[in-house]
Amino acid sequence: MRKALLLFSAIFISLTGFSQSDLVINICNAKESSPYETTLTINQLLECGELTANNKNLTVVFFSIAMSIPGDSRKFITSGNKLSEKMIKIIQEHNPSKIYIESIKLSNEDGVIQNAINHTLIIKPQQ
Repeated sequence: MRKALLLFSAIFISLTGFSQSDLVINICNAKESSPYETTLTINQLLECGELTANNKNLTVVFFSIAMSIPGDSRKFITSGNKLSEKMIKIIQEHNPSKIYIESIKLSNEDGVIQNAINHTLIIKPQQ
């Protein structure tokens, strides 16, 4: 029993280490960006609204956004690599200070789906 538990633990630890992803996204090719965070104005976001992967062989095929709005929090899901019309409308209406981009799925030419790291979009005031 002890050997089985140790074997299971070793397998679990090794699989967890190999499953880590360094796939990240970029939003609108922003200059003020890090692997996990991007800073844009609302206008910059709405003009582009496009997510790209750090690996040119991968394309964003699905993502969700979450944001806090007065008295509530909202989550929206879309397919593709651009903000949906519904997402744009809610962003314009509520002008959030942060948007959390989650559940990011990337696909290669063969259709293999991979997960990217979640990303935070900080909305800076207009200048």
